[in-house]
Amino acid sequence: MARKEEAYEYLKRKIITGELKPESPIAELAVSAELNISRTPIREALRELEAEGLVVSYPARGCFVTALTASDVEEVFALRILLERWAIEHSIYQIPEHVIEELMQKFREAADPANREARFEAERALHAAIVEYAGSKRLVSFMRSLDSQVERLRYLGGGGAARRDAAYREQVEVLARLRERDLPGCRYALSQHLKNAAAAAMGGPKLT
Repeated sequence: MARKEEAYEYLKRKIITGELKPESPIAELAVSAELNISRTPIREALRELEAEGLVVSYPARGCFVTALTASDVEEVFALRILLERWAIEHSIYQIPEHVIEELMQKFREAADPANREARFEAERALHAAIVEYAGSKRLVSFMRSLDSQVERLRYLGGGGAARRDAAYREQVEVLARLRERDLPGCRYALSQHLKNAAAAAMGGPKLT
């Protein structure tokens, strides 16, 4: 793995999981010491994270984890609903059967509510397939920026175990409709899931 990619994945993980709190500073020297790399790839990684909306830099002050605001959450999920509804309309007949079967297997493996990481991975895979098979490079680029923020909200979002269980059932329903190539049903199930996810995120982390 390239040094910049190593720094990027390291910092992104800490931000998404909440180990680095909103508005906390990112000390390049500390990261350099922890990873045993120079500051140049760290700065390159921070520029990429800033483009994804996870950090913000200020002249003479340094780089900080972005704050979570109510308006940001509303905007992120409004765009996600808009883009993924468009994506499902273009991908529902294009996603191969073997990919659908692989997704179903991931959700079967994620049935245990205690296995949060398996559930996150199943969800990532489902939404990635919906976007990938829509056949739009621009959409993939737009969603890459949103995905980092959505994943962060997923880790910090509200609702606890009850919401995670409901989200799992909602996504299984999306996948069932996808398997049947039922566009109206799939579009509706996807919209409801994303709206519920937005509501949970709004009630979850402390927003500024």
